[in-house]
Amino acid sequence: MSKPKLKVSVFLLILFLVACSEPPFEGATPKPVVTLTPTSEFNSPTATPSPILSPEVHRSFIPLAVVSKGSESPRGDPSTSSGRGMVRALKAHLSLTPTATPTAIRDLLPDGVPREATVPILMYHHVGEPPPGADAIRRDLTVLPSQFEAQLAYLSGEGYQTIHLSDLIMHLQMGRPLPPKPIVITFDDGYHDVFTNAYPLLKEYGFVATFFIITRLADEGREEYLSWAEIKALHAAGMEIGSHTYTHPDLRGKPYDYIVWQVLGSKEAIEARTKEPVRLFSYPSGRYDQQVVEVLKSTSYWGAVTTSQGAHQSSDRTFELQRIRVRGSYSLRDFAYWLNYWLENSE
Repeated sequence: MSKPKLKVSVFLLILFLVACSEPPFEGATPKPVVTLTPTSEFNSPTATPSPILSPEVHRSFIPLAVVSKGSESPRGDPSTSSGRGMVRALKAHLSLTPTATPTAIRDLLPDGVPREATVPILMYHHVGEPPPGADAIRRDLTVLPSQFEAQLAYLSGEGYQTIHLSDLIMHLQMGRPLPPKPIVITFDDGYHDVFTNAYPLLKEYGFVATFFIITRLADEGREEYLSWAEIKALHAAGMEIGSHTYTHPDLRGKPYDYIVWQVLGSKEAIEARTKEPVRLFSYPSGRYDQQVVEVLKSTSYWGAVTTSQGAHQSSDRTFELQRIRVRGSYSLRDFAYWLNYWLENSE
């Protein structure tokens, strides 16, 4: 065969192969692959995440959480030029991230079966001694260590078994089994006294808890709040870490960019330390609106807790989970009364 004919044959073969190949879908990215390996029957799974973005996109994406002078928290405010640039990058990130749907939430794969469960989620803040001159609000948010220990002893004696908040969500969405008397313990704000006073007692009783962190306070190293080293220690000991935003603002009615900055910035700051996906959120002061819920869903959260009193949880309201507030004024008798009251009267 002459050289001109050979070249033509090769060219036609290439055209044929190109025509037979399936064209790539515009904007397509690889599907994230996550392996879930249960550590035990009732403990949270260990997730091994894959990049949400393709390698090409991820290299050019400027993450909200960046390693700079020991800080992995949000850079700048969305009202500034640097902050606006950050938010633009985040919005591009979100546009390339599969949006949560009723049938698939990343590595959480709801089976579509409606479920309800009566599971109490206890809400704590401080565990310690109120400072001299503490106002009524601080006293209300502070449970004495002796009170906390008595409450844990009561729960243990009544046969309650603590679970992670993610275990509850996996039960509601996927039918994952729960122990006979499950209960969730949560701490809002990330105060230092929960590490010095609550954490040792939780270990003593073999209990786990979920801690919601305001990440800016950890960045600033404020003595009254958990340090990053303490947060990492809690996580390493089997406690669950969730987000309570970057600065604890009321998110209702805020611009979309600002909400993204608060909820994704804090999420990535925690993930940078724990090396594990953050899936849980606590609304600051219990305030939220539908836009906040949609942003949480779009940024890989599985659910969120409110300050609405009750113990009735359902698969269609995992971003509006009810809790039972534990007040500093409660005697052990009060604690038992309100726990049982909400178990019997929640809707």
